[in-house]
Amino acid sequence: MTTAPLPEVFIYGAGGHARVVADAVAAAGQYRPVAAVTDIAEQAGATLDGLPVLHSADALEAMRDRGVRAAIVAIGQAEARAAVSARLDQAGLTLITAIHPRACVSPNATIARGCLVGAGGIVHAGTTLGEGAIVNTGAIVEHDCVIGAFAHIAPGAVVGGHARIGAAGWIGIGATVKDRIAIGERTVIGAGAVVVRDMPADAVAYGNPARVKPAGTP
Repeated sequence: MTTAPLPEVFIYGAGGHARVVADAVAAAGQYRPVAAVTDIAEQAGATLDGLPVLHSADALEAMRDRGVRAAIVAIGQAEARAAVSARLDQAGLTLITAIHPRACVSPNATIARGCLVGAGGIVHAGTTLGEGAIVNTGAIVEHDCVIGAFAHIAPGAVVGGHARIGAAGWIGIGATVKDRIAIGERTVIGAGAVVVRDMPADAVAYGNPARVKPAGTP
């Protein structure tokens, strides 16, 4: 019996995070990555683990001509990821989610489009991941959390149950967020920090316990 070919997808991004996303997409086996797309002229013309890297000025037309209708944005920086996602949406492309087969995602979790759950990532029951959110390698998001759109839970970070991470928030490598904590939009939690109290929006916090960095300090 002939197996139908997988639908094709392109990866928007050509850096290290794009390699992780492309690996997850290929390993999941629902789409076949065919190209990486970049806004950085110096990256175009190279390859990303065997994928041709195309400049964005030409890529969308090239992908349309090839019949590729799906994409995933693989840019770590939240604002850039959101802007590119909006651009691809306006172009009529389907934004897919990549869940590595070695991730563990509860069937009772809600995962929006454009997300990544990396290898070893865990998303428990009742949790919601907003559009474009990242649960990176080995990160754990416990039950009943809300992870805002384009937020990033970095490798090895742990988010306790019923926590709320605002849109475009960043929980650094190995950080721990206590259960029922609320972290504001665009707030950055430093690597290894332990968050035991709510954090405001647009802040940078680090340490154990995590404290907000005062404005104007280096």
